[in-house]
Amino acid sequence: MNKKSINSTYLALDKCADQYMINIGKSALKTPKGGYVQHKNEDFIKDMISELKQYPILNLKNSSIVGEQLSNVSLYNLFSTLMDYINSSSYELIENISVDLLNDPILHSVAGPEKIEQLSSWQPIIKYLESIGITDSFDLLNSGVNTEESEFWSLVSFDNDQLECVNFKKFTQIISKEWVEISNSERVVVISLAAVFGSIISSMCFVNGECTSSDFSNAVVAGSGSHYAFGVDDEVSAEEAHRQAYKDAYEAANICKNFLKYYTFENSDEEKVKQIISQGETDKIEFKQTLSFDIKKQSKEKYIELAVLKNINGFLNSRGGVLLIGISDNGDCAGIDSEINKLFKGSVDNFLLHFKNILKTNVGEDFYPFIEYDIIKVDKKIILRVNCKRSKKPCYLNGKDFYVRTNPATDKLEGPRLVNYIQNHFP
Repeated sequence: MNKKSINSTYLALDKCADQYMINIGKSALKTPKGGYVQHKNEDFIKDMISELKQYPILNLKNSSIVGEQLSNVSLYNLFSTLMDYINSSSYELIENISVDLLNDPILHSVAGPEKIEQLSSWQPIIKYLESIGITDSFDLLNSGVNTEESEFWSLVSFDNDQLECVNFKKFTQIISKEWVEISNSERVVVISLAAVFGSIISSMCFVNGECTSSDFSNAVVAGSGSHYAFGVDDEVSAEEAHRQAYKDAYEAANICKNFLKYYTFENSDEEKVKQIISQGETDKIEFKQTLSFDIKKQSKEKYIELAVLKNINGFLNSRGGVLLIGISDNGDCAGIDSEINKLFKGSVDNFLLHFKNILKTNVGEDFYPFIEYDIIKVDKKIILRVNCKRSKKPCYLNGKDFYVRTNPATDKLEGPRLVNYIQNHFP
Protein backbone atom coordinates (compact mmCIF):
# COMPACT_ATOMS: atom_id res chain seq x y z
CA MET A 1 0.00 0.00 0.00
CA ASN A 2 1.25 3.43 -0.92
CA LYS A 3 1.43 5.44 2.33
CA LYS A 4 3.09 8.82 2.69
CA SER A 5 2.82 12.22 4.32
CA ILE A 6 3.09 15.53 2.51
CA ASN A 7 3.35 19.14 3.51
CA SER A 8 0.00 20.75 2.65
CA THR A 9 1.76 23.83 1.25
CA TYR A 10 2.67 21.69 -1.78
CA LEU A 11 -0.98 21.18 -2.76
CA ALA A 12 -1.56 22.84 -6.12
CA LEU A 13 -4.38 23.45 -8.56
CA ASP A 14 -4.14 21.40 -11.74
CA LYS A 15 -6.32 21.01 -14.82
CA CYS A 16 -7.08 18.06 -17.06
CA ALA A 17 -9.41 18.66 -20.02
CA ASP A 18 -12.34 20.61 -18.56
CA GLN A 19 -11.83 19.40 -14.97
CA TYR A 20 -9.86 21.01 -12.13
CA MET A 21 -7.90 18.71 -9.82
CA ILE A 22 -5.50 18.83 -6.84
CA ASN A 23 -1.88 18.01 -7.54
CA ILE A 24 -0.15 16.23 -4.65
CA GLY A 25 3.22 15.68 -6.29
CA LYS A 26 3.45 12.88 -8.79
CA SER A 27 -0.28 12.23 -8.80
CA ALA A 28 -3.65 13.86 -8.22
CA LEU A 29 -5.66 13.67 -5.01
CA LYS A 30 -8.24 10.86 -4.90
CA THR A 31 -11.27 9.90 -2.82
CA PRO A 32 -10.93 6.98 -0.37
CA LYS A 33 -12.39 4.63 -3.00
CA GLY A 34 -9.94 5.75 -5.66
CA GLY A 35 -11.90 8.28 -7.69
CA TYR A 36 -10.20 11.50 -8.69
CA VAL A 37 -11.12 14.67 -6.83
CA GLN A 38 -12.16 16.77 -9.80
CA HIS A 39 -14.73 19.42 -10.58
CA LYS A 40 -15.65 21.74 -13.42
CA ASN A 41 -15.67 24.74 -11.10
CA GLU A 42 -12.19 26.09 -10.39
CA ASP A 43 -13.29 27.95 -7.26
CA PHE A 44 -14.63 24.74 -5.71
CA ILE A 45 -11.22 23.04 -5.96
CA LYS A 46 -9.48 26.21 -4.75
CA ASP A 47 -11.75 26.29 -1.69
CA MET A 48 -10.96 22.63 -1.01
CA ILE A 49 -7.22 23.31 -1.23
CA SER A 50 -7.57 26.24 1.21
CA GLU A 51 -9.43 24.00 3.65
CA LEU A 52 -6.85 21.22 3.45
CA LYS A 53 -4.02 23.67 4.07
CA GLN A 54 -5.24 24.24 7.61
CA TYR A 55 -3.49 20.92 8.34
CA PRO A 56 0.31 21.36 8.07
CA ILE A 57 0.80 17.66 7.26
CA LEU A 58 -1.57 15.45 5.30
CA ASN A 59 -1.42 11.68 5.61
CA LEU A 60 -2.11 9.85 2.36
CA LYS A 61 -2.83 6.28 1.38
CA ASN A 62 -3.02 5.46 -2.32
CA SER A 63 -3.31 9.20 -3.04
CA SER A 64 -6.34 9.67 -0.77
CA ILE A 65 -6.42 11.39 2.61
CA VAL A 66 -6.52 9.27 5.77
CA GLY A 67 -6.44 10.06 9.45
CA GLU A 68 -7.90 12.87 11.49
CA GLN A 69 -9.01 14.91 8.48
CA LEU A 70 -11.65 12.32 7.65
CA SER A 71 -13.47 12.83 10.96
CA ASN A 72 -14.43 16.44 10.24
CA VAL A 73 -17.02 18.03 7.98
CA SER A 74 -15.03 19.35 5.03
CA LEU A 75 -15.36 19.87 1.29
CA TYR A 76 -13.07 16.89 0.71
CA ASN A 77 -15.22 14.61 2.87
CA LEU A 78 -18.48 15.87 1.39
CA PHE A 79 -17.20 15.42 -2.15
CA SER A 80 -15.81 11.95 -1.37
CA THR A 81 -19.06 10.81 0.22
CA LEU A 82 -20.99 12.04 -2.82
CA MET A 83 -18.70 10.26 -5.29
CA ASP A 84 -17.94 7.07 -3.35
CA TYR A 85 -21.32 6.27 -1.84
CA ILE A 86 -24.24 8.41 -3.00
CA ASN A 87 -23.72 8.72 -6.76
CA SER A 88 -22.26 5.24 -7.09
CA SER A 89 -25.25 3.32 -5.71
CA SER A 90 -28.91 3.54 -4.76
CA TYR A 91 -27.93 4.61 -1.26
CA GLU A 92 -30.83 4.60 1.18
CA LEU A 93 -30.54 6.26 4.56
CA ILE A 94 -33.98 6.57 6.09
CA GLU A 95 -35.17 2.98 5.82
CA ASN A 96 -32.46 1.75 8.19
CA ILE A 97 -32.29 4.47 10.81
CA SER A 98 -35.40 4.04 12.96
CA VAL A 99 -33.30 3.73 16.11
CA ASP A 100 -31.13 6.71 15.11
CA LEU A 101 -34.25 8.81 14.59
CA LEU A 102 -35.69 7.69 17.91
CA ASN A 103 -32.45 8.77 19.62
CA ASP A 104 -32.32 12.12 17.86
CA PRO A 105 -31.81 14.72 20.62
CA ILE A 106 -34.51 16.91 19.07
CA LEU A 107 -37.06 14.35 20.27
CA HIS A 108 -35.75 14.34 23.84
CA SER A 109 -36.10 17.43 25.98
CA VAL A 110 -34.44 17.46 29.39
CA ALA A 111 -36.25 17.80 32.69
CA GLY A 112 -36.12 20.94 34.77
CA PRO A 113 -35.73 24.64 33.96
CA GLU A 114 -33.23 23.89 31.16
CA LYS A 115 -36.14 22.53 29.15
CA ILE A 116 -37.49 26.02 28.38
CA GLU A 117 -34.15 27.12 26.94
CA GLN A 118 -33.85 23.87 24.99
CA LEU A 119 -37.30 24.16 23.44
CA SER A 120 -36.59 27.77 22.55
CA SER A 121 -33.48 26.69 20.63
CA TRP A 122 -35.52 24.04 18.85
CA GLN A 123 -38.33 26.32 17.65
CA PRO A 124 -37.14 26.42 13.99
CA ILE A 125 -36.92 22.61 14.03
CA ILE A 126 -40.35 22.24 15.61
CA LYS A 127 -41.83 24.55 12.96
CA TYR A 128 -40.13 22.46 10.27
CA LEU A 129 -41.63 19.25 11.68
CA GLU A 130 -45.07 20.85 11.80
CA SER A 131 -44.71 22.13 8.23
CA ILE A 132 -44.12 18.59 6.90
CA GLY A 133 -47.12 17.14 8.72
CA ILE A 134 -45.77 16.23 12.16
CA THR A 135 -48.24 18.49 13.92
CA ASP A 136 -47.83 17.01 17.39
CA SER A 137 -44.11 17.67 17.63
CA PHE A 138 -44.44 20.18 20.48
CA ASP A 139 -46.53 17.76 22.56
CA LEU A 140 -44.02 15.07 21.69
CA LEU A 141 -41.18 17.19 23.05
CA ASN A 142 -43.12 17.95 26.21
CA SER A 143 -44.06 14.37 26.96
CA GLY A 144 -40.88 12.65 25.79
CA VAL A 145 -40.64 9.67 23.46
CA ASN A 146 -39.52 7.25 26.15
CA THR A 147 -42.77 7.32 28.14
CA GLU A 148 -45.88 5.28 27.61
CA GLU A 149 -47.92 8.48 28.12
CA SER A 150 -46.71 9.97 24.83
CA GLU A 151 -49.81 10.08 22.62
CA PHE A 152 -47.72 10.89 19.57
CA TRP A 153 -45.52 7.83 19.73
CA SER A 154 -47.82 5.18 21.27
CA LEU A 155 -44.99 2.70 21.68
CA VAL A 156 -46.35 -0.83 21.66
CA SER A 157 -43.56 -3.36 21.30
CA PHE A 158 -40.07 -4.22 20.13
CA ASP A 159 -39.61 -7.11 17.75
CA ASN A 160 -36.12 -8.28 16.75
CA ASP A 161 -34.71 -4.87 17.65
CA GLN A 162 -37.08 -3.20 15.16
CA LEU A 163 -39.32 -0.58 16.70
CA GLU A 164 -42.97 -1.42 16.10
CA CYS A 165 -44.90 1.79 16.49
CA VAL A 166 -47.74 3.02 14.31
CA ASN A 167 -46.97 6.71 14.80
CA PHE A 168 -43.24 6.24 14.61
CA LYS A 169 -43.71 4.44 11.30
CA LYS A 170 -45.72 7.43 10.12
CA PHE A 171 -42.93 9.70 11.32
CA THR A 172 -40.23 7.78 9.43
CA GLN A 173 -42.44 7.74 6.33
CA ILE A 174 -42.71 11.53 6.41
CA ILE A 175 -38.96 11.95 6.90
CA SER A 176 -38.35 9.37 4.16
CA LYS A 177 -40.51 11.39 1.79
CA GLU A 178 -38.40 14.46 2.56
CA TRP A 179 -35.30 12.37 1.85
CA VAL A 180 -36.57 11.25 -1.55
CA GLU A 181 -37.24 14.84 -2.62
CA ILE A 182 -33.78 16.24 -1.89
CA SER A 183 -30.81 15.98 -4.24
CA ASN A 184 -27.82 13.67 -3.81
CA SER A 185 -25.61 16.57 -2.73
CA GLU A 186 -28.18 17.51 -0.07
CA ARG A 187 -28.27 13.89 1.12
CA VAL A 188 -24.51 14.04 1.62
CA VAL A 189 -24.94 17.07 3.87
CA VAL A 190 -27.63 15.35 5.95
CA ILE A 191 -25.47 12.25 6.41
CA SER A 192 -22.35 14.24 7.28
CA LEU A 193 -23.95 16.66 9.73
CA ALA A 194 -25.95 13.90 11.41
CA ALA A 195 -22.83 11.75 11.80
CA VAL A 196 -20.97 14.52 13.65
CA PHE A 197 -23.77 16.25 15.56
CA GLY A 198 -26.22 13.40 16.13
CA SER A 199 -29.39 15.01 14.74
CA ILE A 200 -30.87 13.79 11.46
CA ILE A 201 -33.92 16.01 11.94
CA SER A 202 -31.91 19.22 12.41
CA SER A 203 -29.81 18.30 9.37
CA MET A 204 -32.91 17.75 7.22
CA CYS A 205 -34.31 21.06 8.43
CA PHE A 206 -31.07 22.85 7.47
CA VAL A 207 -30.88 21.25 4.02
CA ASN A 208 -34.49 22.18 3.28
CA GLY A 209 -33.71 25.83 4.02
CA GLU A 210 -36.03 25.92 7.03
CA CYS A 211 -33.28 27.01 9.43
CA THR A 212 -30.08 29.04 9.18
CA SER A 213 -26.55 27.96 10.11
CA SER A 214 -27.07 29.74 13.43
CA ASP A 215 -30.43 28.00 14.02
CA PHE A 216 -28.82 24.64 13.27
CA SER A 217 -25.94 25.32 15.63
CA ASN A 218 -28.21 26.39 18.47
CA ALA A 219 -30.39 23.30 17.95
CA VAL A 220 -27.61 20.71 18.02
CA VAL A 221 -25.79 22.40 20.92
CA ALA A 222 -29.05 22.51 22.92
CA GLY A 223 -29.45 18.77 22.42
CA SER A 224 -25.80 17.83 22.67
CA GLY A 225 -25.75 16.30 26.14
CA SER A 226 -24.86 12.76 25.10
CA HIS A 227 -24.55 13.26 21.37
CA TYR A 228 -21.73 15.76 20.95
CA ALA A 229 -18.74 15.87 23.28
CA PHE A 230 -18.12 19.30 24.72
CA GLY A 231 -14.80 18.23 26.18
CA VAL A 232 -15.52 19.89 29.52
CA ASP A 233 -12.79 19.39 32.11
CA ASP A 234 -11.36 21.28 35.06
CA GLU A 235 -9.59 23.76 32.80
CA VAL A 236 -12.50 24.46 30.42
CA SER A 237 -15.58 26.22 31.70
CA ALA A 238 -19.05 25.16 30.56
CA GLU A 239 -19.48 28.57 28.94
CA GLU A 240 -16.27 28.19 26.92
CA ALA A 241 -17.23 24.66 25.92
CA HIS A 242 -20.65 25.88 24.80
CA ARG A 243 -19.08 28.60 22.66
CA GLN A 244 -16.69 26.11 21.08
CA ALA A 245 -19.49 23.63 20.38
CA TYR A 246 -21.57 26.35 18.75
CA LYS A 247 -18.59 27.50 16.68
CA ASP A 248 -17.87 23.95 15.49
CA ALA A 249 -21.49 23.40 14.41
CA TYR A 250 -21.73 26.82 12.78
CA GLU A 251 -18.54 26.33 10.77
CA ALA A 252 -19.63 22.85 9.67
CA ALA A 253 -23.01 24.19 8.53
CA ASN A 254 -21.33 26.95 6.52
CA ILE A 255 -18.97 24.45 4.89
CA CYS A 256 -22.04 22.44 3.85
CA LYS A 257 -23.71 25.60 2.55
CA ASN A 258 -20.61 26.31 0.48
CA PHE A 259 -20.63 22.75 -0.86
CA LEU A 260 -24.29 22.99 -1.86
CA LYS A 261 -23.66 26.32 -3.56
CA TYR A 262 -21.34 24.69 -6.06
CA TYR A 263 -23.62 21.73 -6.69
CA THR A 264 -26.73 23.88 -6.97
CA PHE A 265 -25.20 25.80 -9.84
CA GLU A 266 -23.34 22.89 -11.41
CA ASN A 267 -26.21 21.57 -13.51
CA SER A 268 -27.79 23.51 -16.34
CA ASP A 269 -31.27 24.96 -15.88
CA GLU A 270 -32.62 22.32 -18.25
CA GLU A 271 -31.10 19.50 -16.17
CA LYS A 272 -32.52 21.03 -12.97
CA VAL A 273 -36.00 21.19 -14.45
CA LYS A 274 -35.74 17.60 -15.70
CA GLN A 275 -34.73 16.50 -12.21
CA ILE A 276 -37.78 18.26 -10.78
CA ILE A 277 -40.04 16.65 -13.39
CA SER A 278 -38.65 13.21 -12.54
CA GLN A 279 -39.89 13.58 -8.95
CA GLY A 280 -43.49 14.05 -10.03
CA GLU A 281 -46.00 16.30 -8.30
CA THR A 282 -45.55 16.68 -4.54
CA ASP A 283 -46.44 19.22 -1.87
CA LYS A 284 -43.56 21.33 -3.26
CA ILE A 285 -43.87 20.56 -6.98
CA GLU A 286 -46.82 21.29 -9.30
CA PHE A 287 -47.24 20.93 -13.07
CA LYS A 288 -49.58 22.97 -15.28
CA GLN A 289 -49.86 22.46 -19.03
CA THR A 290 -50.65 26.11 -19.80
CA LEU A 291 -50.99 29.49 -18.13
CA SER A 292 -54.21 30.70 -19.80
CA PHE A 293 -54.79 28.52 -22.85
CA ASP A 294 -57.57 25.93 -23.07
CA ILE A 295 -56.11 23.39 -25.49
CA LYS A 296 -59.49 21.84 -26.38
CA LYS A 297 -61.27 25.13 -26.95
CA GLN A 298 -58.14 26.80 -28.40
CA SER A 299 -58.96 29.92 -26.41
CA LYS A 300 -57.88 31.94 -23.39
CA GLU A 301 -59.78 30.98 -20.23
CA LYS A 302 -59.80 32.62 -16.79
CA TYR A 303 -60.37 29.35 -14.93
CA ILE A 304 -57.01 28.04 -16.14
CA GLU A 305 -55.25 31.18 -14.88
CA LEU A 306 -57.08 30.81 -11.57
CA ALA A 307 -55.78 27.25 -11.16
CA VAL A 308 -52.22 28.52 -11.66
CA LEU A 309 -52.70 31.36 -9.18
CA LYS A 310 -54.21 29.03 -6.56
CA ASN A 311 -51.06 26.91 -6.62
CA ILE A 312 -48.79 29.94 -6.30
CA ASN A 313 -50.90 31.13 -3.38
CA GLY A 314 -50.72 27.67 -1.80
CA PHE A 315 -46.92 27.57 -2.09
CA LEU A 316 -46.57 31.04 -0.55
CA ASN A 317 -48.75 30.07 2.41
CA SER A 318 -47.02 26.73 2.96
CA ARG A 319 -43.36 25.81 2.55
CA GLY A 320 -42.77 27.22 -0.89
CA GLY A 321 -42.39 25.17 -4.04
CA VAL A 322 -41.85 25.05 -7.79
CA LEU A 323 -44.56 25.47 -10.41
CA LEU A 324 -43.66 24.33 -13.93
CA ILE A 325 -45.99 25.64 -16.64
CA GLY A 326 -45.73 23.65 -19.86
CA ILE A 327 -45.66 20.22 -18.18
CA SER A 328 -48.66 17.88 -18.19
CA ASP A 329 -49.87 16.10 -15.05
CA ASN A 330 -48.04 12.91 -16.03
CA GLY A 331 -44.74 14.74 -16.50
CA ASP A 332 -44.74 15.05 -20.29
CA CYS A 333 -42.99 18.17 -21.53
CA ALA A 334 -45.62 19.79 -23.75
CA GLY A 335 -44.21 23.31 -23.61
CA ILE A 336 -46.10 26.59 -23.89
CA ASP A 337 -44.97 27.35 -27.44
CA SER A 338 -48.51 27.04 -28.88
CA GLU A 339 -49.95 29.27 -26.16
CA ILE A 340 -47.35 31.95 -26.84
CA ASN A 341 -47.96 31.77 -30.58
CA LYS A 342 -51.75 31.86 -30.41
CA LEU A 343 -52.35 34.28 -27.53
CA PHE A 344 -49.25 36.46 -27.51
CA LYS A 345 -48.29 36.65 -31.20
CA GLY A 346 -45.21 34.54 -30.62
CA SER A 347 -43.74 37.01 -28.12
CA VAL A 348 -42.23 35.53 -24.95
CA ASP A 349 -41.94 39.06 -23.54
CA ASN A 350 -45.68 39.63 -23.94
CA PHE A 351 -46.35 36.28 -22.26
CA LEU A 352 -44.13 37.22 -19.28
CA LEU A 353 -45.74 40.65 -19.05
CA HIS A 354 -49.17 39.02 -18.88
CA PHE A 355 -47.95 36.66 -16.14
CA LYS A 356 -46.56 39.61 -14.17
CA ASN A 357 -49.85 41.50 -14.53
CA ILE A 358 -51.99 38.64 -13.23
CA LEU A 359 -49.60 38.22 -10.30
CA LYS A 360 -49.88 41.91 -9.50
CA THR A 361 -53.68 41.91 -9.75
CA ASN A 362 -54.44 38.64 -7.94
CA VAL A 363 -51.51 38.04 -5.57
CA GLY A 364 -50.11 41.51 -4.99
CA GLU A 365 -46.81 43.34 -5.28
CA ASP A 366 -46.08 42.76 -1.57
CA PHE A 367 -45.32 39.13 -2.43
CA TYR A 368 -42.93 39.78 -5.32
CA PRO A 369 -39.88 39.14 -3.06
CA PHE A 370 -41.13 35.56 -2.55
CA ILE A 371 -41.68 34.77 -6.25
CA GLU A 372 -39.06 34.27 -8.94
CA TYR A 373 -39.86 33.15 -12.48
CA ASP A 374 -38.00 32.56 -15.72
CA ILE A 375 -38.23 30.88 -19.10
CA ILE A 376 -36.38 27.57 -19.54
CA LYS A 377 -36.04 25.45 -22.66
CA VAL A 378 -36.48 21.73 -22.03
CA ASP A 379 -36.02 19.46 -25.04
CA LYS A 380 -36.29 22.63 -27.17
CA LYS A 381 -39.73 23.45 -25.74
CA ILE A 382 -40.50 26.58 -23.72
CA ILE A 383 -41.28 26.12 -20.01
CA LEU A 384 -42.17 28.76 -17.42
CA ARG A 385 -40.51 27.97 -14.09
CA VAL A 386 -41.98 29.71 -11.04
CA ASN A 387 -40.03 29.40 -7.77
CA CYS A 388 -42.05 30.35 -4.70
CA LYS A 389 -40.55 30.88 -1.27
CA ARG A 390 -42.44 30.55 1.98
CA SER A 391 -44.10 33.90 2.65
CA LYS A 392 -43.51 35.68 5.94
CA LYS A 393 -47.15 36.75 6.11
CA PRO A 394 -50.51 35.31 4.99
CA CYS A 395 -51.29 35.73 1.29
CA TYR A 396 -54.91 35.96 0.16
CA LEU A 397 -55.75 35.37 -3.49
CA ASN A 398 -57.76 38.35 -4.77
CA GLY A 399 -57.63 39.65 -1.22
CA LYS A 400 -60.09 37.05 0.09
CA ASP A 401 -59.25 33.37 -0.63
CA PHE A 402 -56.53 31.50 1.27
CA TYR A 403 -54.91 28.33 -0.10
CA VAL A 404 -52.31 25.87 1.23
CA ARG A 405 -50.47 22.91 -0.25
CA THR A 406 -51.44 19.45 0.99
CA ASN A 407 -49.47 16.71 -0.70
CA PRO A 408 -49.82 17.06 -3.71
CA ALA A 409 -52.94 19.21 -3.92
CA THR A 410 -53.95 22.79 -3.15
CA ASP A 411 -56.76 23.28 -0.64
CA LYS A 412 -58.77 26.33 0.35
CA LEU A 413 -58.97 27.05 4.09
CA GLU A 414 -61.88 28.84 5.72
CA GLY A 415 -63.29 29.48 9.17
CA PRO A 416 -61.61 27.92 12.22
CA ARG A 417 -59.19 25.92 10.06
CA LEU A 418 -57.93 29.14 8.50
CA VAL A 419 -57.57 30.88 11.89
CA ASN A 420 -55.71 27.93 13.42
CA TYR A 421 -53.42 27.58 10.42
CA ILE A 422 -52.41 31.24 10.41
CA GLN A 423 -51.81 31.23 14.17
CA ASN A 424 -49.56 28.15 13.92
CA HIS A 425 -47.81 28.81 10.61
CA PHE A 426 -46.99 32.51 10.75
CA PRO A 427 -44.95 33.89 13.66
